[in-house]
Amino acid sequence: MSRIAATFARLQAAQRTALMPYLMIGFPHRTSVLDLVPALEAAGADLFELGMPFSDPLADGATIQRAAQIALQNGVRLPDCIETVATLRARGVQAPLLLMGYYNPVLRYGLERACTALASAGGDGWIIPDVPPEEAGALAAAAQAQGLDLIMFVAPTTPDERIKQVVGDGERVYLLCINYRRDRQARPTLGRVGWVSGTRTQPHHFAAGGWLWHQHSGARCRSGAARQWCHCRQCPAEPYRAVAARPDR
Repeated sequence: MSRIAATFARLQAAQRTALMPYLMIGFPHRTSVLDLVPALEAAGADLFELGMPFSDPLADGATIQRAAQIALQNGVRLPDCIETVATLRARGVQAPLLLMGYYNPVLRYGLERACTALASAGGDGWIIPDVPPEEAGALAAAAQAQGLDLIMFVAPTTPDERIKQVVGDGERVYLLCINYRRDRQARPTLGRVGWVSGTRTQPHHFAAGGWLWHQHSGARCRSGAARQWCHCRQCPAEPYRAVAARPDR
């Protein structure tokens, strides 16, 4: 069982929603994540999205754009991100670690080479927002060969037929569900995925947008849910312990 699957199984048994912090590697300082991840894990964080800085982050707002620019100025590139994962494992971090960023650096590095390196470092997968299902085949195959997960996206405006395409046969499917349209009108994306996926193998879901999705169970679909939490401000590490440990998460 993968670390992600084991984490969601543990959380389901405890009837808990996961906390999945987002941290930009290289922000605010080159090695800040090496201190922040262990502190957050000790405070109760369950999984981690580790941002890979990129010069043209199309899917991100001003806050993450700024963090990425600072990380790039600090000299952080894809090999440094993979090395960060390896260092975190060497320091005893047990939580799933996923690299989140854009396709160009991974493609240029080489898909098989990148997946082999990430798996060897102890990473658990990729979250790549600018790779649609139609173009994800090569990366998905390279990731699967190394036991990594490729997290796909579902938005409030995603048609039901496309959700079926993304979910596929439901075998080890993890989705990042965007909860808001740009105009901030919410739709129940997570519930729609469970309804559309029907009786197929139940997928787990990552929830983005800052909203808390509680454990969800129904006749056809049982879902693990994670609340995404983002750190992209220059603050000392200590306040994160209080945020991660909040009883209402």
